[in-house]
Amino acid sequence: MEHELSQPAVLVGTAVLAVVVCAAAVVASRRTGRSRAGTVRVAHVGRLRTLPGYRRAVARRRAGLVVVGLLTLVTLGTAGWLAARPTAVESRQSHLDNRDIVLCLDVSGSMSGEDLAVVRTFRKLVSGLHGERIGLVVFDSMPLVLFPLTDDYDLVRSSLEATEASIAGAEGHPDIAAGTRDMSIGGSLVGDGLTGCAEQFRGDEELARLEGTTDPGTVDPVERSRVVILATDNKQITGRGGQLFTVQEAAQRTAELGALLVVLDANDDGSSTYSQELAAAAQTTGGQTYPAVEGDSAVGAITSIVKGLPSRTVVGPRVTSTFDVPGVALDLLLPLVVGLLVAWRVVRP
Repeated sequence: MEHELSQPAVLVGTAVLAVVVCAAAVVASRRTGRSRAGTVRVAHVGRLRTLPGYRRAVARRRAGLVVVGLLTLVTLGTAGWLAARPTAVESRQSHLDNRDIVLCLDVSGSMSGEDLAVVRTFRKLVSGLHGERIGLVVFDSMPLVLFPLTDDYDLVRSSLEATEASIAGAEGHPDIAAGTRDMSIGGSLVGDGLTGCAEQFRGDEELARLEGTTDPGTVDPVERSRVVILATDNKQITGRGGQLFTVQEAAQRTAELGALLVVLDANDDGSSTYSQELAAAAQTTGGQTYPAVEGDSAVGAITSIVKGLPSRTVVGPRVTSTFDVPGVALDLLLPLVVGLLVAWRVVRP
């Protein structure tokens, strides 16, 4: 952090003003002395001037004038310093790991007993990351974005805390799953949910397409690695019309977007048809499957997977912040002005 004056010319001007005031005071005192040198308005003042009381009064007045002069200079200097606006300049530059992680949570009824533990696993996972962009999508009949990809970790942590409180049924927290349910369509539609999660990566591509920096749909995995962490039991309830994408189709779409699929399987039996379908989907992208009940122990492994993905640190633009730092000068100015007025009132003839 550096300190500087925003208006240094003001301080120079104040110094010049102080010199002018001092010079004017000296000239005025000499002229007053000369004008009185040849004029005696009271007889026998010579004896008066020899009196100790008179001499003490003169000494006090002279001392008072010196104090007034010093207070004037200090007050002018303090006011000039404040008018020159002392500021602190701070430069910051962010260094971010260019990986994107979408947390994808099944909030259907069959997951009600697992979601609380899964969200706590997500929170522990986030606590071990730094610089990656993170998003959260929940789904049942349809996906709902709770927060998009962001590197604002305060937002990520607070949103995950609110999600945990909502799932736990805490008072004052709305049901996060309310906007995801339409039983006429079905429930726990993992294919559509996973597709909605994977499509979060499309935001960068659409922005790049609009800016004309890349062709739509192209992904450079070295530029930005992508991971979807899906927590589900895959127990789908198909309603009218069924889901738009099967789990395998959603996994293929995830792979096309250059993303790795990591699954937290909430099934007790890892050999069930539900689990086998999830494992096949993860393998399609080169990812892995972990039991959701062992989520805490899987945090280290998932973190290692994320950190092991290709990455290049992205250096953000340098941001310079300037703010006023008047310091003690601001506190001293008012007492100095009051002291100057009182001193002048005392020594004034």
